[in-house]
Amino acid sequence: MEESGYRVFASCEGSLGTENTPEQVRRYFSLRSKSGGGECAVSQVGSHLYCVTFRSEEVRNRVLARSNHTLTTKYSTLILKLHPENPNTPAGDHPERQDPVTIPASSPLEVHHTKDNEGTGLATEDEGSTNEIQLKHVPPYQLLIQPYFQKEVEQEHPDVTITLDTNACSVKLTGPSSSVQAAKGKLQDSLSRVRTKELPFPQAVIGFLISKGLQEVSRSYFLQVGVYAILAVSVNDSKVVLHGLSQFDLQRAEKILGEKVSTTAVPLGEHLEPVAYSEDFADFIVQLNSSQKAVQISWELDGKNNNRIMLVGNREEFNATESKMVEFLWEKREDVELVKVQGPPEVPENLPHLMDFLGLGNLTAQIRWLPDAGMLEIRGKPTAVEEAARSLRQKMKGVVCKTVEICRPEAHTYFSGNGQAYLNSMQSTFNCRPVLRPKPNQAIQAQDLTHNVDQLALSKVFSRQHLPKTLKGADICLGTKDKEVLLIAQNVTVHIVQADKVTELADVVVNPLCRSTTESKMLDSAGADVKEELAKTARWYSITVTGPGALPCRLLVHIPCLCGSSMKDYLLSTIQECKRRRFKLITVYIDRNELHSGFDAKQMAKDLMLTTLKHLDAEDELRIVIPQEDLFNIFRDEAKTIHSTHLKLSELEFFVSASPRGVLACLGFKHRPKDDAESLHHHSHLCEPAVIHLFSRDRHLLGKAGSALERHYATFLSNDTLVNPSIRSAGRAAMDKICQLEGKHRVNVTVGDGVVIFNGLAAKTSQAWEETLSILDEDREQRQRDKHQRFCRNARWTIYNQQNLPVNIDPKDNYNLEIQHMTLRKPTTVQGQRGETLTVNLRTMTAKSSTTGLQHKVERTEVVGSGNPGKWSEMGSEDYRKEELDRESLEYRWVERMFNRTMSKCIITKIERIQNRKLWRNFSMNVTQKVQHLFYGITPGDYETIQTNGFFRPEESYFHSDTAQGRGIYFCVDASAAQRKCEFDHRKQKMMFLGRVETGRFTVGKKSFNAPPPINPANPRELYSSVVDSVDKPSVFVVFRSDKTYPEYCITFTE
Repeated sequence: MEESGYRVFASCEGSLGTENTPEQVRRYFSLRSKSGGGECAVSQVGSHLYCVTFRSEEVRNRVLARSNHTLTTKYSTLILKLHPENPNTPAGDHPERQDPVTIPASSPLEVHHTKDNEGTGLATEDEGSTNEIQLKHVPPYQLLIQPYFQKEVEQEHPDVTITLDTNACSVKLTGPSSSVQAAKGKLQDSLSRVRTKELPFPQAVIGFLISKGLQEVSRSYFLQVGVYAILAVSVNDSKVVLHGLSQFDLQRAEKILGEKVSTTAVPLGEHLEPVAYSEDFADFIVQLNSSQKAVQISWELDGKNNNRIMLVGNREEFNATESKMVEFLWEKREDVELVKVQGPPEVPENLPHLMDFLGLGNLTAQIRWLPDAGMLEIRGKPTAVEEAARSLRQKMKGVVCKTVEICRPEAHTYFSGNGQAYLNSMQSTFNCRPVLRPKPNQAIQAQDLTHNVDQLALSKVFSRQHLPKTLKGADICLGTKDKEVLLIAQNVTVHIVQADKVTELADVVVNPLCRSTTESKMLDSAGADVKEELAKTARWYSITVTGPGALPCRLLVHIPCLCGSSMKDYLLSTIQECKRRRFKLITVYIDRNELHSGFDAKQMAKDLMLTTLKHLDAEDELRIVIPQEDLFNIFRDEAKTIHSTHLKLSELEFFVSASPRGVLACLGFKHRPKDDAESLHHHSHLCEPAVIHLFSRDRHLLGKAGSALERHYATFLSNDTLVNPSIRSAGRAAMDKICQLEGKHRVNVTVGDGVVIFNGLAAKTSQAWEETLSILDEDREQRQRDKHQRFCRNARWTIYNQQNLPVNIDPKDNYNLEIQHMTLRKPTTVQGQRGETLTVNLRTMTAKSSTTGLQHKVERTEVVGSGNPGKWSEMGSEDYRKEELDRESLEYRWVERMFNRTMSKCIITKIERIQNRKLWRNFSMNVTQKVQHLFYGITPGDYETIQTNGFFRPEESYFHSDTAQGRGIYFCVDASAAQRKCEFDHRKQKMMFLGRVETGRFTVGKKSFNAPPPINPANPRELYSSVVDSVDKPSVFVVFRSDKTYPEYCITFTE
C-alpha cells in the first residue's frame, strides 16, 4: 500500500510457531480472509504488538466491530485482541497520524522524515526543532541501538528529547536545532552500522525459535553474552533473519545458534507408524511440548514428501524426549490379525451383539467384521489379539441363525421400543439371542406420508361410476347393532332394521298381501287412493304396481305372498321391475301379524337375502323393516350365517366379527387377527420391516423361537373394518382424508364398496377407525346440509310468532317439512326461534309450542329470486333453457309422485324443467288467485311450440264433443286422463306437461263458453278463474287465457 491512515493495533496471545506473524496477520485481514477487512499493511511495533493500517475508515470500523479474532494455522493458534489506539502509549499522549513512507530496501531499519516547527525545513538557533526518523522494524532499534544511543545523547545533548513512537514506528528528536541535528547524526551513524543476514534454517527450527519468542531468544542467547544481534524471520517465514551491529556480531550469533539449537529426526519402524498417525499421539505431542521448553517436537516433510518426527532444541535433552516418545508409541502399539470363521455370515456381522451370549465379553481386543474380505479383523495388544483369535474360533463353532422378517407398518418401531423387553426374554426362554437389524435407510418416514394417498384405493372408489353397473366384487362383510344389521356382499347391501314404520325415503316399498288385499298397516298409511287402485288392478299370481299414495317412496309393489314357496319368484319380478325403472333402493315391510300363520321365518329370511344378493346390481340396497324383535333376531342370525358360510366357501381374505361400536348408519367392528406368519407379511408402501436374527446352537429351539416371535407380534395386530354404505357416496375430500390416515397412523387402509379396512397395530387401527367414522359422519352431515340449503332455494316454510311476524326455520327442518308435505303429512317437530320445540300440523298448517301451548300460523312459499323461481339453474343472459332434473332430487320425486299416482304402469324416462323468462314473467304478473299443478297431454309436434310460446287451445273440432266444457285450454288433474291425448314419437315415447294453472274460483263449464262466466250476474266484471267438469270432484280444468298458465315440467315416459 502506498498510503494508509486508518490504524488498528493488534496485541497477540500465543504463537504461530514457524509462521511469519505479520504476514499471516495481513492475510487474515485481507479481502480473501473471513474478517472481510480489505487490503491492509502490517508492521510490528512492539513485543507481541502489531499495527494494521487500512485505506478507509469504513473498513477499519468494520474490523473493530469484533474485538477478538482467532488466527489458526497448521502448527498453532494466535488470539488477536484489537485496540483503536496503541495500548503501550500513555493516555492523552497519542501522536497525530503521520503519512508513512515506504522504507528503501537498502536500509533495513530507517528512512528520515524531518519537519521543523514551521514546516519550512529550516530553523534558527533559538528555535525548537523536531526531526522524525521512520523505522522499518522497532525491535532492532529497541534492543541494539536505543540502550547506548539514548545514554550518549542524554550525556552530550541533554536538551534533546528522544521519543520512540511504536505506533508510528518512528523515533522523534525534539530540541534546539543544532542539538537535534547532532543527535540525528549519531542515530544515523548507529543505524548505518546495523548488518543483516538470512539463515536458511529448517521449518522445525524456525517454529522452535518463534515458540520461545524471538526477542527472548535474542536476549538470552546473544545480548546477555555481549553479542549485539537479534533474531527475526523473513516475510514468507522460510528463513531466520539476524540483525547485528557488526559483521562480527552476526558471525558470533550464528555460531551460538548452531550450538544452542540442534535438530534430529526420530526413526520409526513400520510397526510404530500407525500409532504415530493416531490422534492419541498428536495429543501426546501437544502435552509434551507444553511441559518442556528445551526441546520441541514437530512433524515435517522430508525430501520424498513423507512425514517424519523432528526434535528441535537442546541436544542434551534429545535422548530423554525421544525415550518418552518411543515409550508412548510402544505402549500404544497394536497387532492386527484377520480371522476367517465358518458358519452363516449373520454371526460375524452381528458379533458385537453376541459377545456376552457366546461368552466373549471379557475380550479386550477390538473386533471388526470386514464384509468384503469375509473375515474378522482383530486389533489390539499382541496378547489380547492372540487370545481373541483363539476364543472366536472356539465359541463361534456350531452357532446357527434363523431370520424372521415381519413386514408391517411400525414393526421395526415396536421391536426397537416396547418389544425390546420380549426380545430380551427370549434368551432365557429359548436359549437364543435375538438381534434386531437396523432400520433400512429407505424406510418411509411418517411425516413424508401426510399426503401419500393410496391411489389404488382411490381409483377403486372414484372410478366406480365409470364401471358397468353389473360389476360386483367378491367381498362380504357384516356389521351388527342392537336394532340394525348391515350385510354387504358383492357390493350389494342388505340393511335390516327393527322399526314400527317406514320413515326413510325409498324407491320402492314392497307390501305383502298374504292375508288381505285391502287391510294392512302399509295400505292404511298409503291412503284410500292406493286401496282403490289396488282393488281394480290386483293380481293373484304376480306382482301389482300402484302409486305411492302418502308413503315416502316412488312406487308401491304388492306381492301376493312373502312367506310361501313362490316368494323368490315374486321378489325376482320386483327386482326386474326396479331395474327397468332404474330404481336402486327397495324397502320391504315384514309384519308377523300380516303373514300366514306357521310360516318358516328362518327360511324366509334366508331366501329373501340370498335372492337379493344374487340378483341386485352393484350398489343396490334392500332395506328390511321389521316391527317384532323376535323376528328381527331371526333375520340377524341368518345374516350372520350367510356371512360366515359365504366367507368360508369363497375362501376370502376378509376377516370380520361383530362389535357394538358405531352409530346409526355407521356400523363398525373389529376383526380377530390371524396369528400365523403369513398374516404378518402384508407388504405395502407403509411397511417398516423388522428383520430379526435369532442365534443359537440348538436348531430345534431356534425354530420354536421363530414361531413364538411371530405369534407374539400377531397379538398386537388387527384388521378393523368399518361397514358403512355411505362410503359409496362419500365426497372426494372425505376419501382423501380417509386414505391419508395411512401416513398419519401408519396403518394399511383399503377402501372397498361400503367398507374401509384398517390393517396394522391394534392401537393404531382403532384410532384410524374412530377418525374414519368421524370423517364419514361429518361428510354425510355436510352433504345433508348442502342438500337442505339447496332446497331452500325452491320452497321455504315460515312460522309466524306471537306478534304475527315471520320467523324462518332451520334448513334441515325446512327440508323435513317438505318431505312430510309430499308424503304422509304427519305432525313434525321443528326448533323455534328461541330453542323451543314446535309441533307442525301440515293438514291445518299450524304449529303448537311445547312451552307455551300457543298455536302459530305456518306458511309454505316458493322462493322467487331476481324475478325467477329460486329452483331455476343459472341462465346468464339466456331467455330460455331446458334443465333435466336429478332423479334423486326432491323436485324430481315430487313430479314423479304426481305422475305415478295414476300412471304407475308407465316408466318415466326423464323430467325436464322449462325455464322461459318471457312466459314466467307474463304468468307471474297476471296471477292473482289460487294456482294448481295440472297435466296437459301433447302430441310430439306440440312440444317445441308449448315450451317456447306456452299452452294453446285444442282444435275447433274438439269443442263440439259432448265432454267439452268451453272453448279454452284443457288441463287434467290426473296424468292418466292427460295421457289419452298423448301420441308416441319415433322412439316409442310419449310426453306430457305438468304446468302451473290459475284455477282460482271455478264453476261447471259449457260448450258455448268462450270465457269464464261471471260469479255474480249482477257484476259481470267479476269472473270465475276457470271452469270444470264437476265442482265436487273436478278432473278437468279449463282456462281461457294462456298467460294464466305456465308449462313448468315436461315428462317423457314409456308404457
